[in-house]
Amino acid sequence: MGDLRRCDRYLPKRGAYIVFSPSFTRRGPLINISREGLSCIYYVNDTLDARSLDTCVNIRYGNFFLGSLPFRIISDKRIGTGRFGPFKMVRQRSLIFEALSVGQVVQVDYFIQNFTRLKYDFLEGPSAYR
Repeated sequence: MGDLRRCDRYLPKRGAYIVFSPSFTRRGPLINISREGLSCIYYVNDTLDARSLDTCVNIRYGNFFLGSLPFRIISDKRIGTGRFGPFKMVRQRSLIFEALSVGQVVQVDYFIQNFTRLKYDFLEGPSAYR
């Protein structure tokens, strides 16, 4: 199943990452973000079940923290293996935000406006801000 987000995707600045909660064991770099959801890579130990019971995602970039965003998983696939410290499996997850509060919507917009570097349309390829 492909990524179902309809909004434009934005590429985050280098160093933006996600942490899933409440387990806080799944974390990794943010690939892209839109007003509807995001895509990320995360690392897990191969003994850890990749099917997550996590209910929220947190986004961090420098001193900025956007927490407790509820989501629904669209896709979650294994994309590689390797030695990443204690982690042995690399996965990619795409998700859609669900039931965001007005404050969370404002924070997602703030993150997009201040911590992304390029607007990205998957059908047309990278483009400059309009």
